[in-house]
Amino acid sequence: MYRTAAMLVCAMLAQPAMADASFEELVKAYESAESRWKESSTSDRFVDYSDHPINQFLPRVRGAITDSGGSARAAEVLIWMLSRYEPVYSSGHPDAVESLTWAVDTVAEHHAADPGVGAALASLKDLAYAVQLDHLTRFYQAILAASSDNEVKAQATFNMAYALYDDFGPLAGKHPLKQILYTRQAKTLFGQMSTEYAGTGAAASAEPFLFEMEHLQVGKKAPDILGTRPDGTEIRLSQFAGQVVVLDFWGFW
Repeated sequence: MYRTAAMLVCAMLAQPAMADASFEELVKAYESAESRWKESSTSDRFVDYSDHPINQFLPRVRGAITDSGGSARAAEVLIWMLSRYEPVYSSGHPDAVESLTWAVDTVAEHHAADPGVGAALASLKDLAYAVQLDHLTRFYQAILAASSDNEVKAQATFNMAYALYDDFGPLAGKHPLKQILYTRQAKTLFGQMSTEYAGTGAAASAEPFLFEMEHLQVGKKAPDILGTRPDGTEIRLSQFAGQVVVLDFWGFW
């Protein structure tokens, strides 16, 4: 009986280590598969992500976390999953999208106070490309409630405002009335940045969004734009007040 109990305890103690090894193996295998995928992909501007290894590996990593029974490294691996949002968005594969959404929900429920989650927020603002707004809202609200770090709370607020304001990913083509509502909510959150989180990096990132919302909208007076003619003389948009002006903004991305 004692021998059986001892074996059981040893098995329980070994489980996190085995899970951690499994995580390491999966991450290494994914990186190797992604490297091969990049080498075999065409150099065209628009790459086909339908066969990207993220579609198979993200569900496998999810399974490893579930099977680990609460490994100490779960939060770290979940953050790794969240940071893979770009190929998930590009592929749109349902298994990958579901696994990424699961990672968002799991962090919100069990790891919102983890320092690693807060440290990763700035790099995760584009999660809105791949995850539905209701899941993201719960995610950021959980972090706001769990964290006492002002920088972390500021970044969570900024990310939530960013997701509400930008018309992309799952929000693309949303109903016009919802778009108005989301824009108002985003403006309120961006506005909080300069009062509740003044001096943070996220507050500085919010400033151009507030300027755009307050000044660069249909019906607003256009800000003065300064340019240079081919002969080197100065030209200002305000010189053409009362006239029809066509501005052509172009560039390379």
